[in-house]
Amino acid sequence: MDRDSLLKILFPMFLSLLLSCDNSSSSSSGGGQVAGAPKLLSVDPAINDSSAAVGLNITVTFDKAMNAGSAASFVVYGSQSGKLSGTYMGGGSPSLAFVPDQGFQPGEQIEVILTGALTATDGRSFWPFVYRFRAESQLQTGSFIAKPALTSLAGAFALASGDWDGNGNLDLAVAIPGANKVVILNNDGAGNFTAGPTIADQAGARALVGGDWDGDGDLDLAVANGGASGVVVFLNPPP
Repeated sequence: MDRDSLLKILFPMFLSLLLSCDNSSSSSSGGGQVAGAPKLLSVDPAINDSSAAVGLNITVTFDKAMNAGSAASFVVYGSQSGKLSGTYMGGGSPSLAFVPDQGFQPGEQIEVILTGALTATDGRSFWPFVYRFRAESQLQTGSFIAKPALTSLAGAFALASGDWDGNGNLDLAVAIPGANKVVILNNDGAGNFTAGPTIADQAGARALVGGDWDGDGDLDLAVANGGASGVVVFLNPPP
């Protein structure tokens, strides 16, 4: 059995054990859950779900009535979309829901962060919890058709995908360590790419990852520069 298969079996078991733990423990230093704090009973989609519907709501259920969630207390990130906006429902009940303004990107990883700002109607705060699942991709045959090669990218070493221009299409970032740069390739929505911004002076750029690190809702980019023994985070400014 490979590692991913093993994780899919063990992680839900770990969650079940975690959620079943007694909440009666407390810590004066904040290192444990406070007595009487709301307890998380279930999440939907499930932890590590690999085929959640792209337009699915996210629902979390507690053992007591909760105040409404918000962008600060019930945070949802897409690995290709950045911080997701949406409507929060269920305030005053045990189940809170996040209804995204737009569907997830096919195949993207979704991270749900339930922060300590979530509170029960009795005023008690929730102990923070984070989990992930992946949006479904459409059922296909697994056959591939090659698009024209992207030229002028000699020495391309690493790729990352994300919607960096915010138009809803999945773009590419390409690290070219020999040229000490990163090139953004903009997608027209039909899988055709054109060269966009170039990030220069990235000594030996060898790895890339996208994420919304400043929490403003758009997708930023981190670059690991082997030649400079460092990592640079590039924030994506609003239009």
